[in-house]
Amino acid sequence: MEESAPTTESSPSILTDGPQSAGSASGHVLDGSHATEQASPLAFDPGSLPDELRGEPSLQSFDSVDKLAKSYVHARKMIGADPDQMLQLPKEDDAEGWNSVYERLGRPNAPDGYDFELGDGEQSDEVADFKNVAHELGLTNDQARNILGIYNQISQNDMAQEDEQFEQMNVEYLQDIQSEWGDSFNKNAELARRAFTDFASEELMDVLRETGLSNHPEMLKTFARIGQVLSEDNVLPGTRGAIGGMTPVHAQESIDSKMADKEFRSAYLDGTHPNHAQAVKEMQRLHNALA
Repeated sequence: MEESAPTTESSPSILTDGPQSAGSASGHVLDGSHATEQASPLAFDPGSLPDELRGEPSLQSFDSVDKLAKSYVHARKMIGADPDQMLQLPKEDDAEGWNSVYERLGRPNAPDGYDFELGDGEQSDEVADFKNVAHELGLTNDQARNILGIYNQISQNDMAQEDEQFEQMNVEYLQDIQSEWGDSFNKNAELARRAFTDFASEELMDVLRETGLSNHPEMLKTFARIGQVLSEDNVLPGTRGAIGGMTPVHAQESIDSKMADKEFRSAYLDGTHPNHAQAVKEMQRLHNALA
């Protein structure tokens, strides 16, 4: 039977002195005098995290909690905002996710939640359609109101420009026909007016006024020719008076007006009045136009 080697100071006992290794500190395991290697309380192991975080590449470079904390603080300072207040943009086809983002940004819950302060105009079909589009695009109330205001301003500018162009068109039409008719302008214009007034319907009049064609040279020349033909046949009402001069209707109005004038009536009826001859001559001219 082999004898065990005696225990000496140069041959420490495992039970009394603990296992020794090169460079290890002396001490005893059982009595606690031997220092055992302990894990650092700040050690960080990504493998201990839940499955959804365990394989996160950005966490693999950290081996301690303090390094991870320092990185978080640095990132927060760089961002300059509370991470809880930040929005995570969803994927393009994530309708529910985008709705959540829009609502957090301030979009009304429904299209009728927009208020543009338009009074009765708020209920128009055009505004209702715009609210639907604004809600679909995720616009806040202020954003949608500003866009609507810009659109209305553009529309008003366009309408003002169209009105100006319409007026300019009428001026140019009249200038063209005046240049073409020359001294016969008044006569031909009166013929065209009479023919148009007697034969055109109210609906046609409205159309021509709205489109500006009532002053179009070709329109005026057409009705002037109609008026000329009808006046020659004595069919056009009021053509017994001089064309371009006073019509019977105007002559009667002038007669009534003068007879209502106390001074003129006195001169006309009083043969001794110094203006009697002139008043008689004027009344004779009006009666001739009336006849």
